Amino acid sequence: MKTVYESFFEQSPVLLATIGADGKFVELSPSWTAALGYSVDTLRSQSWSEWLHPDDRESALRAWARLSQGEGSVPLEGRCRHQDGSERWLSWTLRPSAEPGLALAWVQDISETKRLSAEREQAILWRNRLMALAENTTDFVGMADMQGRSVYTNPAALRMVGLSGPEPPDLGIATFHPPESLARVQNEAIPHAAVHGAWSGDNLLLRQDGSLLPVSQVVMAMRDPSGQLIGFGTVMRDLSQIEHFKKLEHDLRTQQAALTEMVRTMSTPLIPITDQIVVMPIIGSMDHQRAEQFLEAALHGAELRRASYMIIDITGLRHIDTSVAGTLIKAASALSLLGARVVLTGIRAELARTLVGLGVELNNIITHSTLQGGIIFALNSLGQVLGRGRSESR
Repeated sequence: MKTVYESFFEQSPVLLATIGADGKFVELSPSWTAALGYSVDTLRSQSWSEWLHPDDRESALRAWARLSQGEGSVPLEGRCRHQDGSERWLSWTLRPSAEPGLALAWVQDISETKRLSAEREQAILWRNRLMALAENTTDFVGMADMQGRSVYTNPAALRMVGLSGPEPPDLGIATFHPPESLARVQNEAIPHAAVHGAWSGDNLLLRQDGSLLPVSQVVMAMRDPSGQLIGFGTVMRDLSQIEHFKKLEHDLRTQQAALTEMVRTMSTPLIPITDQIVVMPIIGSMDHQRAEQFLEAALHGAELRRASYMIIDITGLRHIDTSVAGTLIKAASALSLLGARVVLTGIRAELARTLVGLGVELNNIITHSTLQGGIIFALNSLGQVLGRGRSESR
């Protein structure tokens, strides 16, 4: 009968190991094979540092030397090669063992953390680039909260209305438009953008000297990650020089298309869990236009990523009716033609009652009450690490 220690060692998702004085592995938990693809015997055949990327070996050897000199715990990060040729980032903690000539290694796979960190850095880079673009463009760029107060106005906007120096604290939508143009923004542009994401048209900009400047204006809805409306942004271009009007109009339409595409992409995000599993959360409400965008994004994402499982999470969906249910069934059928199975998660009791009441049959759709359950099902179906860890624990 196995001891508690042996059971913990064999079933631990963390990579556990003991390392001899010669630098070679002595004992390895089965999770090493799951993480790197090699058998335990193969991993024992070389010094632990030789499994690291060549650029990381020097720091590994320095860490080993510090441990040999009596440090109680030595941290280390390094890349290891997987059997399939890819790289995995591992975080090591080396400790001396009570047994002479033996070291303990506690290792975690941080590849996903590294990937997310790189994506965050890339997002920050793009945000800084967009801010630099807004700060240096000759177009009016502004953002306002739900009360119409300015939260950002770029230097070009201040120049266009005849202001100089730092941005005054009391700017708002009413500051930049004469009464008739302000009424159009409040009664037409903002309501349209709130529903459809963006509005564009010609308007008038009010300068500090009382003169009016003809502009082409785009008003965009701004939402937080949950889909809640938090304010509006606007881009205005000076149309006072008639000879450039046609070119300016074309450019603005291109910008509107790009902004509309940005809004569409943000409303139907694709979140890759693995190379074969993609999650699409639906937040807020779904009308006909958004349903079509959702279906298009799902098919495009499944084809682009060659997904085997498309997990559609409706935890944040406020309401479901026959049209929404029909869209989900239509998506499942279309995705199956691309070789992807649909897993529907986040079905609450009231939504289940609604589906039953509507007589909707989800025969071709796998359902789970939680997103976590759907992800576990997909991973187990693909025979990945979680699935193997569960079968071994039995």
